[in-house]
Amino acid sequence: MPKTRCLTIRWGAYGDLLYCLPTLEALKREYGYLHLETGSRGKMLFAHHPAFDRISEFDVGKYPVAEHMKVAELRWKALEDAGWDKVVNFWRCLEVSCIAEEGQEEFFYPRERRKEIFSGRNFYETHFRKAGLPIPEPFDCGTFHFDDATAFWMEKWKKDHGDTFSVAIALCGSTGQKVPFYMKELAREIIDSFPGTNIYLVGNKEAQSQEFTFGEKNVCHTSGTWSYLQSLALMKLVDYVIGPETSLLVGAGMFGTPKSMICTSCGVEQATKYHKNDFSIQSTYKCSPCYRAIYNYQGKASQRFCNFEETHLGHIPGCNLYYDKNKILEGVEFAYNVRGLRRSIERIEGTRYGSLPDLRTLRDSEPNRDKEVRPVVSAEIRRV
Repeated sequence: MPKTRCLTIRWGAYGDLLYCLPTLEALKREYGYLHLETGSRGKMLFAHHPAFDRISEFDVGKYPVAEHMKVAELRWKALEDAGWDKVVNFWRCLEVSCIAEEGQEEFFYPRERRKEIFSGRNFYETHFRKAGLPIPEPFDCGTFHFDDATAFWMEKWKKDHGDTFSVAIALCGSTGQKVPFYMKELAREIIDSFPGTNIYLVGNKEAQSQEFTFGEKNVCHTSGTWSYLQSLALMKLVDYVIGPETSLLVGAGMFGTPKSMICTSCGVEQATKYHKNDFSIQSTYKCSPCYRAIYNYQGKASQRFCNFEETHLGHIPGCNLYYDKNKILEGVEFAYNVRGLRRSIERIEGTRYGSLPDLRTLRDSEPNRDKEVRPVVSAEIRRV
C-alpha cells in the first residue's frame, strides 16, 4: 500500500514552530509521508528531524506586510494543486487564533471579551484541532533532534559545566510585553542563595545594554556568540530557566527542564499547560493577560492599548514590572534540590532529546526521602 501524503504549512517564529511540533509528529504517524513548508527558521530547526520526508522553504516575511496575505494565498494554491491526501495550513494558527494582533478585529475588543474568546485556547491544542486530530493522552510536547555539531557541543558543555548549578535567563521576547525587568536583582538573589551558581544570559544586545550588564565572574553573556541551536540546547542542559513568553522557554517546556515562564500577554494555561516541572507565573499587573501581541509598543497606535509606567529606563509596559519573584525562587530551589535525582535518570540520547519526567512526582515517591526541604532561599526578596 502506498503511503498517504500529507502537506503541512507552518511559517512562523521559533516558538510557534515548537508549539506545532507535537502535531506535526502526530501527522507523520497518521499519514506516513509528511511534507513541511516552512520558513528559514523552521528549516533550520527541523532539518534533522526524521518526521519530515521533505522540507521546503518559503519566507512570507520577505515581502511587504501589506502583501502577506496575497502572497500566502498564491503560495498555498501552488502547493495544494500538487494533489495531497491531507493538507493542513497552520500559518497564523497561534498568532491569530490564540492571541490578537494589531489590525485583527478582536484586538480592539474590551479585555473581558478578549478573555472570553482566547483564555481557553491552549497553544498546543489549537494546532491539534486545526489538524483534526484528538488531543493525545498523555500529552507529549515533542522530541527535538539536533545536528551532530550541536550534540557534540552539548556533550562538551556537560563535561565542562555539568557539575555546576546553572540557571539560564532569557532577557526578552518578540513583543514589548516580553521584556521582564529586575532580572539583574533576581540573578543576584539566586547567586547569593546558591553560591557557585552560573547564570547564562540569552537574548539580544539591546536588552543587555540596559540593565543586564553586570560583571560577576559567574555570569555568562551568550548574545552574539552562540547560535540559536546552542541557546536552545542550553535549555536542555541547565538546571533552571527563567524568562518571558519566548521560544527558549517553550524549548525548556519541551525538554521538561524546570522553569518559570513569566506570562504577560497570554495566560499561563495557554502556554504551559502540558509542561512538566513548571513554575510559570502570570504577571500581577492589572491588564495581564491582555491577549494582545503588541510588536511596536512605542508606536502611537499601540500606546493607546497598552498600560505603561515611567521607570529610570523609560516608558515600560506595566506587565514587565510586576510579577511574583518568590514563586520563581521556589522553582529555583526545587531545581537545586532535585539535581541529583535528575542526573540519575538522564541518559545520553545522541542527537535526540525529549522531555524529562515529572521530577516532583519522582522525588515525592522516593523511599525514605527526607521530607524537609533545606531553606536555602532568603525569606524576603524585594517586590516590585
